[in-house]
Amino acid sequence: MNFNRFKIKLVLPVLFCFAFIAFATAQKNDKNPIAVFKSENGYVYSDNSPGLHYTLEFIGDSIQPVNADINAFNVGNKLYQILNHNYTSEQYTNKSDPSKEDELLLHFKKYEADYQSEEIHKQKLKISEEFFNNSDEKKFHLWYFPQPDYIEGGYLSKEAHASTTWHVNLSFIANQKVVVIYSPILGNRMPIEDKISDLKTVAESVNIFGGPIDEDAFSYKLNAAKDDELIEYADPRTKYYVDIPEWLNMTKSSNAGLLLGTLPDINNVKNAISIQWFEKSEFKSIDDFNTAQVLQYKMGDVINGTHTFMLRNEYKDKAENQGISYKVQLMAGNSLYNTHVVTYETSSGYLLCRFVATQETYKRNLPKFFEFVNSIVLE
Repeated sequence: MNFNRFKIKLVLPVLFCFAFIAFATAQKNDKNPIAVFKSENGYVYSDNSPGLHYTLEFIGDSIQPVNADINAFNVGNKLYQILNHNYTSEQYTNKSDPSKEDELLLHFKKYEADYQSEEIHKQKLKISEEFFNNSDEKKFHLWYFPQPDYIEGGYLSKEAHASTTWHVNLSFIANQKVVVIYSPILGNRMPIEDKISDLKTVAESVNIFGGPIDEDAFSYKLNAAKDDELIEYADPRTKYYVDIPEWLNMTKSSNAGLLLGTLPDINNVKNAISIQWFEKSEFKSIDDFNTAQVLQYKMGDVINGTHTFMLRNEYKDKAENQGISYKVQLMAGNSLYNTHVVTYETSSGYLLCRFVATQETYKRNLPKFFEFVNSIVLE
């Protein structure tokens, strides 16, 4: 099986200086999926490549690239290199047994460790490693080893060998790829315990989106966080307002009347929340709208040619001005998943608010859905 080499390059602590506008201002470039945003405590790295769509934050007061590629840079006096690697559905899917995720991360670790041991350092490495979950229950693999003894005539020059004291790697799954953050300790800049703590802080910041990142919304969210403010979504056509919570990862949509976001990963599953606006002229009344969207379906009905309607349960405890509130179970292929649907009527149309989850994640994230829709204000 063909895998991309990690291609880790040991970088001497001498930086090449560039005018790097994208890092300072996060100017958008449609041809480059990578952007960096200034945050309150550091810099947020965003990779909007197909099959990735994630962000993570590095703490520090300055950022400088190491070379022409923007996947290697220093934040403060800490070096980071980010690499993304393909895997196959035979190796892992988010329906696999959890042990498969461990096996996948360990596979990439073994592949790189063998290369480092056999071709670079020419000796056995003293590797330490651990798996851990961040506060959103996202799994990470951390592995590291001290710089081995110098071997005369080896791959590394004596100067390059002396520049690094520890090699440290953090890996995780982001949608269709494995992301690896390589962050060596150069010289004696910090104890290994501090480096481990630093990368675990990075792990806490990881957000993985269910589709293309809405960079404008993300930028607004960062600016609001700096000022400890909420972001409010408003569209003059739809006649409603809603607060965008910090935990909702906004994704782009080609539908101008659709607000779409995903929640943080749970076992590499992303629950989705959406608000879709329909013009009033499309339906006779709110009752007609509710029937068309939810109430007309019975067990066994096929929706949009892809989903089978299974059952629905009404929630009587509704916020003011809500139309209906139902838990709906659907089947796609052989998989059952739970949704929750809430409707509203505005002065210009109707809102269909949906929460889509697996059977395992529905109960955990339902309070967040209610938090979101209960912030809706109608004109």
